[in-house]
Amino acid sequence: MSYKLTICITETLERLIEVDVDDIDCNPIEYVRQQYLDEEIILDSSDLVDTEFRICE
Repeated sequence: MSYKLTICITETLERLIEVDVDDIDCNPIEYVRQQYLDEEIILDSSDLVDTEFRICE
């Protein structure tokens, strides 16, 4: 008798962003978060740092 499994694949993307804090008037994390949300920063396959495979329930 055969059965099926569901396999989850999780990719982690990462990019280092330098921020000149003298040039902004808010929290640096919020500044970069807003750039990301505005799609000024777009992570792609070159930012891949890890891939995980696991059995999902």
